[in-house]
Amino acid sequence: MTDVLHNSGSQKSARSAKNAPAAGNPWRRLWQIPLLLAGLATFGVGVRALVRTIKPIPFETHVTDVRNMLAAGRYNDAVNRINVLANHFSERPQLATLEVLAGDALYLAQQQEGSPVRQNYEGIARHYGLAASYGFAPTVTLDERWAEAAMALGDAPTAIEKMEAAAAIDPAVLPRHVRELVAAYLVNGQTAKAQSAVDRLLATANVGIDDRSWGLCKKIQMALSGGADKAAIQGALDTALAALPRMPELDPSGRVLLWVGRAEIDQNQPAQARDHLLAARAHFISHHLDDGRAALLLGRLAEAAYLAAGKAEDLQTARTLYQEVVTRHAGTPIFAAARLGRAEVATLGGEMTPSAGDTMRADYEFAIQTVLDTRAHPIGENRLDGAPEFISRDAVRASLLAAHARASAAGRLENALTFLTLESELGDPETAGDALRLATTREQRAQQLLAGADKDPEKHAAGLAILHQSAEDYARHAHLATMDDVASGNSLWKAAGLFDAAGDSLRSAATYEQFIRERPSDARVPDGLLALGRVYQSIGAIDEAIPVYQHNVTQNPRTPAAYNSAVNLA
Repeated sequence: MTDVLHNSGSQKSARSAKNAPAAGNPWRRLWQIPLLLAGLATFGVGVRALVRTIKPIPFETHVTDVRNMLAAGRYNDAVNRINVLANHFSERPQLATLEVLAGDALYLAQQQEGSPVRQNYEGIARHYGLAASYGFAPTVTLDERWAEAAMALGDAPTAIEKMEAAAAIDPAVLPRHVRELVAAYLVNGQTAKAQSAVDRLLATANVGIDDRSWGLCKKIQMALSGGADKAAIQGALDTALAALPRMPELDPSGRVLLWVGRAEIDQNQPAQARDHLLAARAHFISHHLDDGRAALLLGRLAEAAYLAAGKAEDLQTARTLYQEVVTRHAGTPIFAAARLGRAEVATLGGEMTPSAGDTMRADYEFAIQTVLDTRAHPIGENRLDGAPEFISRDAVRASLLAAHARASAAGRLENALTFLTLESELGDPETAGDALRLATTREQRAQQLLAGADKDPEKHAAGLAILHQSAEDYARHAHLATMDDVASGNSLWKAAGLFDAAGDSLRSAATYEQFIRERPSDARVPDGLLALGRVYQSIGAIDEAIPVYQHNVTQNPRTPAAYNSAVNLA
């Protein structure tokens, strides 16, 4: 949409006489004079005609014409007329009116457009701002439209200012725009004002059922996001439950029951939450997204019940509910959370067949990619951008670590390593705990492969490769755990021995040397010197082994390691 153009004025500079071209015979150009006079006459007639069509007509008549164009949906014609008028009416009140009309044109065009166009909203805000600078007295309509544009542009302070101004003039504005106003308050960090706006909505007589349902749900959501204020949460629940008998409509009351159940889960009231979520599902006419949300939460309750009591029927209930959501709500904001739940149920049920294992891994990878691709959003919003709900990086990480622990305890070390590999795909900086968890799991898996693998060269080689990786993990843990002297020393010692066992003598020697150099007072130094000498000896580096043994004998007498060093010297 073209913006209003204002006069900018221009000047032309004349050439100096000394730079002008030499004049020819003036009598030879007399034929141009009639043409010049005719052109001037024609230009004068055109100017007079233009002025006659603009200036003599009252400004108010032009404004009425523009408004009729807007009412008829002729937005481009209206803007073109505004552009012309702006060149002929320059008084501040007139310019203010034209700026308002330009903003209205952009606003109405955007409403017809459907999908948001940022340039339209920028133009709306700019034109209304110019109108205000020219002294235009704000109206309810202008403030409402300006607030909507500000919200679309992410300008919460301006949106709040204009919406409050409109509501001060006309109280009916609040029910019409309470959702945008509450969103602006929350973006601006004004939670108390957001809560007050919702309370004012709920206290308004004759509020529509959908708005009342939204207000009750929003009140619960804001109480939950406000922290651990149990009184505020209980107050929101009491308000919602008291309103339900006056809400016979199925879907709106189902949404309220859904949020009541969510709050009760948050307050560790699983029995009440289950009852209200089941009631919510009974209220939903079709399997729409809120029904899926209720099913997902019921699946989580069943999964938690299985973890607490170990009843197989609870696990089967969770499996059925998650599968239902995955099947019916693919591509929705709850799809990733349902796939994460399905993966967790598979780990709990020990479903480790190749097919089930592939599905489980695919589910975890989808959940991981979802949290990597998506910025954080407030949970529970039915957002147009499809932001995932009920899932976060921390939740995925916790799920994978729990699955690792279960697989390790069951001796399924290959699966346990798979969960750690998936966890690393989250891209979080490695911690000392991460490195140690990986080191111990790989060490156990290597021992599992090496046990009885003498007649299976491929299995033996695979075991040695994993053992070497375990040594690398222990070395990293030693570095990451430097603040824990005992843990760091233990891992460095472990790494040196595992490098040797994996057949990497050079890395083993280097690690023993590091241990001896960095921890001279450690009681294991004599054994470290003995091990270092043996490593050198095993690779034929006798010249390096002899001084190590000699040093051990002289510096650590009367120790078994020194005695063995003397034997090796002999």
